[in-house]
Amino acid sequence: MWNFLDRHAEEALGAVLLALMTGIAFVNVVVRYCTTFSFAWSEELTVNLFVWVVLLGAARVFREGGHLSMTLLYKFCPRAARLCFYCLGAALGMAFFGALAFYGVLEVVDEYQLESIPRRWAFLCGGTLLPHRCFRCWSLCACCSVSSRTCGAARFSAGRVRDS
Repeated sequence: MWNFLDRHAEEALGAVLLALMTGIAFVNVVVRYCTTFSFAWSEELTVNLFVWVVLLGAARVFREGGHLSMTLLYKFCPRAARLCFYCLGAALGMAFFGALAFYGVLEVVDEYQLESIPRRWAFLCGGTLLPHRCFRCWSLCACCSVSSRTCGAARFSAGRVRDS
């Protein structure tokens, strides 16, 4: 069971989030055309869900080593240079998602300390205002997933580069 979750967690969660996005958008369209009412919160929620789907997709791609890369010079380099290039790419990817997570934490802490709910990020859902930090926390989890998948793929692929 854990092996299945390790291999397919991002795909399963991404499929659920995509189905949820589709359902929310469909219900909003039906309600908008059948009545004069529109759910104001649906667009914000759909955008946040889309960001999570993109981050989960990035984690899946990094796990499989299928991210975009330019291989023309890479293929003609000796093994030591290929290993350096691969490690540099993995380090830059981890640094990017690490910085994204770090500044996300700063944003959550700042919002928590100020006890504020910015109107542009808050939406009415079930009669309660959900602060932006709720969504940022899930984005931080997705960034950690991408970073861990990048690290795991780098360890696996560095061994393959050394052996080739």
